Amino acid sequence: MIFKQLHPAQILTLSDYPVHNEHILKMYHRMFQKGHAKLVPPLPVVAITHGELFMPGRSQKVQKYNIALTKFLITHPAVSYCLVDGTHKTTAAALCAKTIRAIVFKTNADIRAARKMVGRGELFSLTTGDTNSVADALKILRSHFFKRLVFETVAEKTHRMVMNK
Repeated sequence: MIFKQLHPAQILTLSDYPVHNEHILKMYHRMFQKGHAKLVPPLPVVAITHGELFMPGRSQKVQKYNIALTKFLITHPAVSYCLVDGTHKTTAAALCAKTIRAIVFKTNADIRAARKMVGRGELFSLTTGDTNSVADALKILRSHFFKRLVFETVAEKTHRMVMNK
């Protein structure tokens, strides 16, 4: 399992907007703001280096999705990770102009190890469904993005939240 410090512009974020719980966001924001980022559990990300987020198939919606994802990746060459869980943490870090400590899932063993970390309280949650498979986690992410066709980095989503107050 690899731990990395990532910049908010390196992470493709989930398309839930705005964040669901303002109180949790405020709690994480205060932790980053006060210099206690080490207390914030790392967030799980999946490396997206081989086009794993593209949808198979030839339907019009699949083509639209793949074109939108292609445009996003071309205009965002720094993006090489996709958030699995942790939109409140990433938003708080971006608001404070901090990097984000992440666990990079590359293997199925990484997800199994992260599930054990959730059980020990070292991670708060892991929204990969009931799967321990990176391929299945990517399938869940593809389905998530396919519903909305929205692609943006943590930095962009945070900026949009600030602009929309």
